[in-house]
Amino acid sequence: MTLSITTATQVDGQVVVSIVGEVDVHTRSRVVETVREVLRNAAPTQLALDLGLVTFIDSTGLAGLVAARKLAQARGCVLTATNPSPFVHRMMEVTGLLDTFGWPEPPRYG
Repeated sequence: MTLSITTATQVDGQVVVSIVGEVDVHTRSRVVETVREVLRNAAPTQLALDLGLVTFIDSTGLAGLVAARKLAQARGCVLTATNPSPFVHRMMEVTGLLDTFGWPEPPRYG
């Protein structure tokens, strides 16, 4: 149940939320609340979730990402998920969420 979340504002105004660790029933709310706080405090037009170091995600974690996306849309912000770890990509694939987050191709490693 380890999770670390950091945020950074890029020069172009995009906010990047980097998530490290496990996104599951125990940590999902932290991801959603972080996105909610960023939207409230920074009011970005673009927000990226960097999922490159997510080691585990379950159905509740996926639901949290979808909820975060809906929160962003309601505020006129485009939320994208970037740099998916192989595990995250596979979970998005089997649940049919790849297109929702704009990942038609599997990540390339090596």
